[in-house]
Amino acid sequence: MSIYTILLYILVSLAGISLVKYVIYLISAPFYYVKRARLLKPSKALTQEQIEQQLPVSVVVPAWNEEVGIQNTLKSLYLNTYNNMEIIVVSDGSTDNTAQKVYEFKDKILPTLTTDKTHKRITFYEKENGGKGSALNYGIKRSRGKIIITVDADTVFEKDAIYKIVRYFINPEVDAGVGNVKVANNRTLIGFLQQLEYTMGFYFKRTHAVLIANT
Repeated sequence: MSIYTILLYILVSLAGISLVKYVIYLISAPFYYVKRARLLKPSKALTQEQIEQQLPVSVVVPAWNEEVGIQNTLKSLYLNTYNNMEIIVVSDGSTDNTAQKVYEFKDKILPTLTTDKTHKRITFYEKENGGKGSALNYGIKRSRGKIIITVDADTVFEKDAIYKIVRYFINPEVDAGVGNVKVANNRTLIGFLQQLEYTMGFYFKRTHAVLIANT
């Protein structure tokens, strides 16, 4: 048997394994909704206010040179429907106007957003550059919430996104959760392909949840 025949057999075998894997994923993923309903069952008896009382949230936002999108991120977090939460922004050695934009948001934009029901604390820290992990750990150490959510400084949250995530943690079986990421500018070819990649990735993540195979 030639080396080319052996390589062909190996390639065919790997292709067959991949095909079986994706068939299993496609069959298993729909059962995610059954598991989701079971995990959410303990929260059904509680109101959002009761969940907020039990589970205060800290949102940690690591930022490195994020002057362009940081204000939109803070606005989406501040206007989120979840009220018992703090927002912690950590500038990881930014060399642009990230700090200025955060202070501008707190001093000028925040007063126009505040209502009787919206009084969320925004804390800003600056540190030497150490990487995203370093900034996250810095913010987490200073967090007060029982639930910690991390978000990039160029991300915009839907208004009820935090509540939809946190309600799962009423169930003691739940240790972690992940949101569904969408690309804002998906009208370009690259944006469309990136959104397609995210959609497929998160669809297959449902299989991981069903099989308790998340890593």
